[in-house]
Amino acid sequence: MLVLAWTWVYSVSGQTKSAPEAAKAKAAENKSSKLGNKSLFKAGAPGDDLQICAAMCYSEEWDDGYWDDDEEDWVEDMVPVYGIYSVATSDDVVDDLISDFEDRNCAGGAVYADGIFYGISYTTDSNGRYSDIFLTAYDAETWDVVYEKSGLETDILARDLTYDWTTGTIYGCFLDSYLCNWGKLDVDSGTVEIIKENMTSLQAVAATPEGKIYGITSSGSLVAIDKETGEVSEPLAEYGVYLAYKSTAAVDPKTGYMYWLADSYGGNNGVYKIDLKSY
Repeated sequence: MLVLAWTWVYSVSGQTKSAPEAAKAKAAENKSSKLGNKSLFKAGAPGDDLQICAAMCYSEEWDDGYWDDDEEDWVEDMVPVYGIYSVATSDDVVDDLISDFEDRNCAGGAVYADGIFYGISYTTDSNGRYSDIFLTAYDAETWDVVYEKSGLETDILARDLTYDWTTGTIYGCFLDSYLCNWGKLDVDSGTVEIIKENMTSLQAVAATPEGKIYGITSSGSLVAIDKETGEVSEPLAEYGVYLAYKSTAAVDPKTGYMYWLADSYGGNNGVYKIDLKSY
């Protein structure tokens, strides 16, 4: 099983139920839904029997509501089902709920590291300001909570995280307003050590078994990252997949392929497989 970090899932096909019905169906029946129908690198071709998992922090199916005649306004009635989902590597991406994370959205980034899945979640107040930030550690076999830290600083919020198996270090692209800082996450203290400020903005990062780290930019370009300095290479390849929301990636240690789960403008959603041998 390959555990990706997290993704903002955006359903682009099929009719959606009302939010409460969709939520109940997800939790009780493991209801499947399509996320897209294009896969640039034929993820899901014969031989791709890999099970990919990722945490879902948003789905269009949750976003429903009703018109209030008294208020003369649309009332959002969102019932999210945050959790870990399986993601099929096929032209039609399908997601099935594996474990419900209740109110932990993992919208601040997540990473799989040596049997533990770490998710960064947050809550906001009525004005949209962060009210609390959490780091939750889950056992990646049972999905039970191992421990949780709360009251963390906003600099722990990340676009994406990756685990370097050669050093046992979690690296990531951490948010600083609209900017991105490269740094290391200490899961014991719930703090971040910034290596480089205001780096090239990345939407997804992934480490190889050899300790090399690659990233995907918002314009869909593949780049290499110097993990010690945060310096980003010139584009190694340009795929033309412009990312609309959150994205994530991971490298299969058996094959060396990088699997990239993307939600893009223009409907190019899907699981993309990148052969890193050329780079």
